[in-house]
Amino acid sequence: MVAQDWRGDLVRAYPDLFELLSDEESFSDLTDRIREVSDGWRDLMERACARIRAAVEAHGGAFADRVDVSLWRVELPGVSEEEARAAVEAFMAAGEVPVARMTKQGMRTFDARAAVVDITVGNSPDPRGSAPSEVTPAGYAIIELVVRLASPTVRPDDVLSGLRVVAALEPKSPARAIRLAQGTLTAAGDFVDPLSADRDAAGPATISGAPPTAVE
Repeated sequence: MVAQDWRGDLVRAYPDLFELLSDEESFSDLTDRIREVSDGWRDLMERACARIRAAVEAHGGAFADRVDVSLWRVELPGVSEEEARAAVEAFMAAGEVPVARMTKQGMRTFDARAAVVDITVGNSPDPRGSAPSEVTPAGYAIIELVVRLASPTVRPDDVLSGLRVVAALEPKSPARAIRLAQGTLTAAGDFVDPLSADRDAAGPATISGAPPTAVE
């Protein structure tokens, strides 16, 4: 008998805590993708999922129904702020920016522009304090993308392909994308945490076998 992999068990037990990378990815693909997580992480991941589930009990439907935008931070090594700004202006001014990507159904062409709500340009350090790529701030530009969920999913690399199409923008080495937030977008352009209502309803949570934890 083949032993059940703990990673698959974790995904099946907490499907709402794991996000698929695109509309083409299945939970089976997700399980395959996280097989690289070593066994040393098992206890931490299982306890983290249990704590999250206990701290925030969903009251208003599926998590996916509360998320319609994502905020991404993308580092562009070897690209100046001026080059990035010019490319972004051309991208945002375009009515349509077709890009192609290989999917499970084969090569697919779609519009990368329609899903992009906003792009800002800068070269400030990561606001969370983590080190960026092995380059100095002067050696790369940073763009922040506000992207609506769509079908097919528009990823940061699709936007980079679009910048290449409209302005021949090409980083000197692979770009690094970090998702900073996800949720819904207000008319004023502010993000709304998809779990904020649950935290308000749940109040402080106490986890069995652990000290009381205040939910922020």
